[in-house]
Amino acid sequence: MDIIQGTIILKVLKATLTRDTELFAKMAPYCTITVGNITSKTTVKKNYGKTPEWFEVFSFPSKLGDELKLKVWDKDAVGSDDLVGEGSVTNKKEFLNMKYCFWVPLKFKNENGGQIQIDIEFVPNHDSLNILMGMLENELKEKQALLMKYEHKPGDPIQINEEILNSKEATTQKIQEINDQINQLKIEFQTKSVEIEQKTKANVKINEDLKKNLVVIESQLAEYGIFLFYILYTLTLFQEMETINGILKINVIDGTFIRDVGGMFDKQDPFAIFSLGNSQVLTKVKMDSGKKAVWNENLEITRSYQDELVVEVLDFQEDKKHHCIGYTQVSIKECIHSKEVKKFHKTKIWYRGEEAGEVNFEVQFIRS
Repeated sequence: MDIIQGTIILKVLKATLTRDTELFAKMAPYCTITVGNITSKTTVKKNYGKTPEWFEVFSFPSKLGDELKLKVWDKDAVGSDDLVGEGSVTNKKEFLNMKYCFWVPLKFKNENGGQIQIDIEFVPNHDSLNILMGMLENELKEKQALLMKYEHKPGDPIQINEEILNSKEATTQKIQEINDQINQLKIEFQTKSVEIEQKTKANVKINEDLKKNLVVIESQLAEYGIFLFYILYTLTLFQEMETINGILKINVIDGTFIRDVGGMFDKQDPFAIFSLGNSQVLTKVKMDSGKKAVWNENLEITRSYQDELVVEVLDFQEDKKHHCIGYTQVSIKECIHSKEVKKFHKTKIWYRGEEAGEVNFEVQFIRS
């Protein structure tokens, strides 16, 4: 037997309940609807007691013969919800393109729990319409054959029987109903076929237009992407390099070094370079200071947008090919928005990833 598939449209209207799960307060009922492995539920009607009203619409993919399970629950603030009653409806041929409104009995442990009122309609999908028309045409042939049994044949004695008349009238009426259903299905089939054909043509045209424009769109997106990246990158730079001009005052105190680049018989002659962007200031050279240099010098360097102060400690050489003792880099962002002196005490310097010593200095930013 062919499977008739489609969509069930269900409207949960209201319920009259005989079972009450509350002793003193009023129930807060809601209803769950399950078709196959899909479950939906209505809103909770607080304090509606035994006469809740929902008027909520749901839809489920379904086929003829599916069972719809309805359960009414009482929502509890604490603990699990209480089942008030449950019932079921079978999706049948009578619901095809026809709204039916009726009451479904609810049971709780085989006892009466009340009833729930629903509107239901089954709308078959396009592929099932041909199958349905075939089924209805077969039923029509059966009813027409049955009607022939009640027709009077020449030569037969005329027998007026009320039961036969009633059966003939009912069969004729049923044939008319089936014919109406077949005509309705034919109209719906033709309408859906035209819609599908129009949508298919429209989709083909849309796909062709999309393919034509895809290259242009991708090219434009690439251009916009590069342009946007440039703008964002520039904005980021401006944010990171906030333009606040001024003078950075540096009090260079002293340094202690682990690394020794002096000769076997010579001591190091340390001096320090402080760099901020393209600006540099130097301390005096401390001749023969070796691994300990005391400067106690005040330096000044101009700041426009840079926030990273580079510190290098070198061993002075007459030929100006100074030897690097160590270096480091510190952020002066905090100093830009404060008049306080920032102390960099015991700031480690490094040489090729190894600790080379430490320097002590202080900075203060004065806005211009």
